[in-house]
Amino acid sequence: MQQKSIILWAGVAVIALLGAAWAVSSEGMQQGPASVASLLPDLQSQAADVAGVKVRTATYEIDIQKQGDKWVATSQEGYPVRDGTAQQLVSAVVGFKAVEAKTRDADWYAQIGVDDPATAGSSAKAVSLLDSQGKPIEDIIIGNLSELPRPDGSMATYVRLPSSDEAVLVQGTALLPMKLADWFGELFSIPGSQVARVAITEQGKPALSAKRGEDGRFVRETVDPQYETNGTFVNDAAIKRVTQGLASVSIMSVRPAKEGISPIRSIDFEVEPGVTIHAQIADATQPLWVRFSAEATKPEGKDLADKISARVNGWEFQLEGARVNAFTTPVANLMQKDSEPIQFEPGQSIDLQSIPGLMQGGAR
Repeated sequence: MQQKSIILWAGVAVIALLGAAWAVSSEGMQQGPASVASLLPDLQSQAADVAGVKVRTATYEIDIQKQGDKWVATSQEGYPVRDGTAQQLVSAVVGFKAVEAKTRDADWYAQIGVDDPATAGSSAKAVSLLDSQGKPIEDIIIGNLSELPRPDGSMATYVRLPSSDEAVLVQGTALLPMKLADWFGELFSIPGSQVARVAITEQGKPALSAKRGEDGRFVRETVDPQYETNGTFVNDAAIKRVTQGLASVSIMSVRPAKEGISPIRSIDFEVEPGVTIHAQIADATQPLWVRFSAEATKPEGKDLADKISARVNGWEFQLEGARVNAFTTPVANLMQKDSEPIQFEPGQSIDLQSIPGLMQGGAR
């Protein structure tokens, strides 16, 4: 009898779970007929006229315009956006097919991402497609992906037209960048292990240069005497953190480089396969703006130098925190008083008392 009761209760639990799953999948909303038709039939005939895109989310806004065969961010002084991002968005909106009406209840909008994008924490993306004169062709709020795929395996998205109270489930997806920086992609990415030499100049005066040795460690070449009070050896780990500033460089904002300004700090990175990358900080005002340039020092470095130059020449950038920290590390923090770490051979006897600082504070 006890076993039958357990089975009965298990069956009840399964039914309850299935009911909950149905409620979540339908999101408590009345569903319309599952027909498929173009959401914006008039837009299909105007697709070729789309020459601008405006995107507004809770965390960023961007205005994009088509110029020739490229799309540029006019809100970022005309810097090019990543190839394909704008055109793919336009194509996705044009291709949306209405599957079913979902809700007119504004209380549900935030749950499916079709509320006001200006609301803090909203996942909604307001998209305007514009003509060459900047006049709106179509406005749409793009919400969340449906948790359940369509019967044919395709994905579906919740959307709402600002002119309507009705949220609609559409066939298709429009995966917009989560952050403003994602519209532009990485400027470049140089692994720290490829950096062979670092030279820092401050106020036009050489401050420190260090070169990677055969063992992979950085050693001092030159240093401004004022920093020798901090030590006569370079801190290998700290120098390597500076080189990490070249890895996966993405931008927070961009503007045309200002002319006639002498940088307060420059860092020259000599990297394999024969390229020197210059990073310059124009002034100390916050947020910091950094400009880059690249030149080939060997024939095999030309392709990389040209690729970087195409992204950075004539522009200066706000970078995310880790890159700023790398490029602004004080020279004093790159020096150390101790010599290079003691190297031990396999099987060598070690006198721990002879290693400075290791036994400070007593045995543990």
